[in-house]
Amino acid sequence: MVAMLTLFGAAAMIGTPVPNVAKHAVVIGGSISDELYPEDARKAKTEGTAIVTFIVDEKGKPQNCNTLRTSGSDLLDAATCKAAAGFRFKAAKDKNGRTVNEAFLFGIAWTMPKNLNVFGPKPETNN
Repeated sequence: MVAMLTLFGAAAMIGTPVPNVAKHAVVIGGSISDELYPEDARKAKTEGTAIVTFIVDEKGKPQNCNTLRTSGSDLLDAATCKAAAGFRFKAAKDKNGRTVNEAFLFGIAWTMPKNLNVFGPKPETNN
């Protein structure tokens, strides 16, 4: 199971106001699941925590994902950006109520799925 999802705005992370953002972007859709775990990473039993940055654009879509802190695996880092791209947001707004871009941080602690049979196929049962 993908263990943890952390999703927050850059201002929350660094504790300083973001210029031109009066109302921060809000997640309105998206999810992560074990299906996002890269198959080659599963086979290699690779785990790690990746943190990425991206811009939530004026339409509420993540853009320009970049790795801020690597998980130690290019596969898991790329899967974190792929997961982030699947989220949708209510865009940030400036003090005049206009939608504006906002930087976001997104992290996933990738741990091996608990229901994953890493030793091969399940034995057949005679019922």
